[in-house]
Amino acid sequence: MNLRYKKRIDYLLGGALIALFKLPTMFLGAILRRDHAPVLHKDVCFIKMQGGGSLVIAFPALLGLRRRYPECRFRLVCTSSVRPFAACLGIFDEILTVDDRSPFHLFTSGVSTLVKNFKVDTVIDLEVYSRLTTVFGLLTCARNRIGFYLENTFWRQHICSHLIFFNRYSGSFYFYEAIAHLLDAPIAEWAECGDLIRRNLPNSEAEEKKRVSHCDWPCLFRVGA
Repeated sequence: MNLRYKKRIDYLLGGALIALFKLPTMFLGAILRRDHAPVLHKDVCFIKMQGGGSLVIAFPALLGLRRRYPECRFRLVCTSSVRPFAACLGIFDEILTVDDRSPFHLFTSGVSTLVKNFKVDTVIDLEVYSRLTTVFGLLTCARNRIGFYLENTFWRQHICSHLIFFNRYSGSFYFYEAIAHLLDAPIAEWAECGDLIRRNLPNSEAEEKKRVSHCDWPCLFRVGA
């Protein structure tokens, strides 16, 4: 599927599902009164479906979380275009790929991934605009669901347990760092992140050519450092 088609599915289907689930979610939240303290336990699911470069920008915050919670298992739900970026970071215990080639593949792989993440402790949605990732996080029945909201969109309210304001006119790293601060994690230094990433880069020429064909961010990272 092309990006325009995926955006349309996300907007229409995601919007309908949020409208369907919002009231039951508010009702169950009032009854269950779960502990939403911003602390990570056991399994943590991160979601990043588009824009693997954003994972590189978020790496100092993610590495800080990894060190603050070494006992937790970090999973990433992503698409095939994001997976090479995630693999280069080397901080995720498991990377689960959602197949977005067609609506059928998206549904079947999405359900399979949802089952694997059912009742994780915390979902951290790194997507700013996606509605379907919000629904995915809700259906995991996670204790905490952390996400972003914009100045003119409030549809994640009462769906996520913790919302962080995302200012589109500021550097995105500020808001990734806000997630780490919320969870009482320090931010790693860029120089340190660069050293760790270089260790995870492919060693052999054949592997490097294969990986670089899908992951062209190392130059971007060196400039950003």
